[in-house]
Amino acid sequence: MKDVTSTSFGLLIAFLLPGFAGFCSLSFYSYQIRNTLAKFWEANSDVGAFLLVLLLSLIIGLLVTQIRWVMFEIGLCRNVHLDLASKAELRIETKFVAFRAAVDETYRYHQFFGGMAVVMPIFYIGWVRESWLALTRYKFGLTLVLFTASKS
Repeated sequence: MKDVTSTSFGLLIAFLLPGFAGFCSLSFYSYQIRNTLAKFWEANSDVGAFLLVLLLSLIIGLLVTQIRWVMFEIGLCRNVHLDLASKAELRIETKFVAFRAAVDETYRYHQFFGGMAVVMPIFYIGWVRESWLALTRYKFGLTLVLFTASKS
């Protein structure tokens, strides 16, 4: 039987977490999203707000995945792929199961970090726009250095 826990956790990491970060990023640009997020963070939040945030995060996560796919897999890694002999070996069930396990264990994290690389500049720019008056040159420089270092 398929291990639902590890597969679900991998999909959560790959799509939902970057989507939720993207949803939070968009709250800097939209008052409706900011209000929805504020209702979500309240202690007495209802199931409807939870489901709305969950579904919107999933939608945003899927959109972010498309941008990540174009940036990394089409743009940067276009020459890295399986050759025909390796693809033919995936017809053997045991090798295919091992390949799927490798995808679930490693590629989902690539999807997460790639998605976050798409989302975090949007978050950072929104945060700087909102905090501009409170930021001194020193604080802005420090946050820029920390943001850039986190991307390295």
